[in-house]
Amino acid sequence: MVERYLPLPDLPPWLEGFVTTRGDAHDDGRYGFNLALHVDDHAPRVERHRQELCATWGLRGVQWLEQVHGARVVSVDAVAPEHYTADGLCTAIPGVALGILTADCVPIVLWREDVPRVAAVHAGWQGLVAGVIAAAVEALGAGPIRAVIAPCISAARYEVGAAVWERFATHADVLREHPDDPAKRLLDLRAVAASQMAALGIESAAMPQCSYDDPRLYSHRRATHEGTVPCGRFATVVYLRE
Repeated sequence: MVERYLPLPDLPPWLEGFVTTRGDAHDDGRYGFNLALHVDDHAPRVERHRQELCATWGLRGVQWLEQVHGARVVSVDAVAPEHYTADGLCTAIPGVALGILTADCVPIVLWREDVPRVAAVHAGWQGLVAGVIAAAVEALGAGPIRAVIAPCISAARYEVGAAVWERFATHADVLREHPDDPAKRLLDLRAVAASQMAALGIESAAMPQCSYDDPRLYSHRRATHEGTVPCGRFATVVYLRE
C-alpha cells in the first residue's frame, strides 16, 4: 500500500501541510490519485479524489488555481468555487487550504514567522524568471519569512536548451554541463528557487524527492519520455490550523 500523503517538513505547529502521491499504481484508472482537471482524466473521478483529500484532512475545501507560469499571487479569505488564474495563493484565515498542482515544477510554501500567514506558489522556470517568489513575499507582507520547497524535478533530469538556460546564465551554480549535448544544460530549479529566497533573506528547506525519479510522484517529463502523456498532477496543500 503506497501512502497517499507525504508531510511537509519543518512547519511551525500552527501550520499543516502535505504532498499527495499517485497512490497505488493504477488504483483508480491509469492516472491514479490525480487531482488535476486539465489532464484529460475523468472529471468526476478527479472530484472524488479532491473530496477524499478533504475528508481525510478535515477540510471544507481546497482553493485550486488555473496555473499559467506567471507571477500573480492571490490573497484569499475563503475557498471560492472558481479557480483563480494565478500561480500563487496567500491567506491569514485558519482552515483555508491552499493547493498547488505540479508534475515537475517547483511547489513552494512560505510563511511568516511572527504572524499566522501562509502562501503557496507554483514556480516553473518561467515563474521563477517572472518573479513569483517575490510576489508571494509581497503578499505575505513585511516580516520574517521561512519556506519549504516541495518535491520537483532534479537538475540531473531537467535538460534545457539555450533559450531557457541563457535566462539563468548569470547564476552558474544552478547550471551544469550536459553530459551528451553541448547545446543543452542541466538546470537546477530547486537551487534557483532557494537562491532567490536567500537573496530576499528567506531561509528555506527542501524535500529531497525528484518528481522524475520517484515513482510515487507525477512527472510530465518522465511521461513524455515514456510516451504516456498526459499525466496526472500531485498537490502540495497547506493551511493554518483552526
